[in-house]
Amino acid sequence: MHVQSLHIRAVFIREPKNKPKPILILADSLAFQTFVNRDLKSLSMVFTEFVQIGGVVYVPSLKKACAITNVIDLNRLLVDDGNLNRYTVSVKAIQITDLSVKINVGARPGTVKKAFAAADIANKFAETDLAKGIARKNIRANLTDFDRFKLMRLKQARNRIVKAELGKLRRKK
Repeated sequence: MHVQSLHIRAVFIREPKNKPKPILILADSLAFQTFVNRDLKSLSMVFTEFVQIGGVVYVPSLKKACAITNVIDLNRLLVDDGNLNRYTVSVKAIQITDLSVKINVGARPGTVKKAFAAADIANKFAETDLAKGIARKNIRANLTDFDRFKLMRLKQARNRIVKAELGKLRRKK
């Protein structure tokens, strides 16, 4: 008697407001093919940003945006800052952005510099929420004692106005 081996595949589906649930399906069965054809349109990717060649990442230790030029191994990347400088960084020590430049694997520094200029990465990165948050943090870090005092007083004035308006709304009810 001949017994066929069964291949079982776990498919993770992301449903709105639910955690991904593993579904065990026979890979060779008609049910799997029907499931894939029917539900492929409703599946959504969990991650939207990936480590890829040409992807622009922010490296906090360097305090600058860099393009990934090569993947050394699973934990390290070779990045180029667009000014002919190259660095090896850990995958855990980067922040991925939506920006990218069109370069090949192991592109030379001059090629990366031209791609940075062509894609206008400096200005595009400055417009991102990440760059704005970094700039805001730097401004806060450089406040003098008197500036912090003025900021405190402005916050108090704002909170008084908000509290007064909330009081008016509560009294109307």
